[in-house]
Amino acid sequence: MSGLTDAEVRTLFLIIDAGLRTFRVDADDVPSLRAVLGTPVTVGPGGGDGRVDVEVRTSSPEMIAAQLAGFGARVEVIAPEVVRDHLTRIAAELSGVYGATAAPEPSAPGPRSRVSRSRVSRSRV
Repeated sequence: MSGLTDAEVRTLFLIIDAGLRTFRVDADDVPSLRAVLGTPVTVGPGGGDGRVDVEVRTSSPEMIAAQLAGFGARVEVIAPEVVRDHLTRIAAELSGVYGATAAPEPSAPGPRSRVSRSRVSRSRV
């Protein structure tokens, strides 16, 4: 109807709304995501896989990629592609520093590695 190709429409959308970032996240991680991003997050309906679509407006693709990288595979960036590109770069940098080997299985914490909640709470005051 508009005479535009799908690619042209996608490009036009990105030009009009360059600050909109869309990604899919485990529903249980939404509160943490809100805390990390520190910006209003719009949460869409959930899928059958326990994940929800999330939209956030930010001005910097590099910054949102850096903030999302800590969530690992629990977050999948849908758009824009530039954020996905930054995540790919971050993953390559980390792999270069820490190696591309699989992460070791987490072990049960020993007595010395446990920190009581009261100690953590007091240290934040």
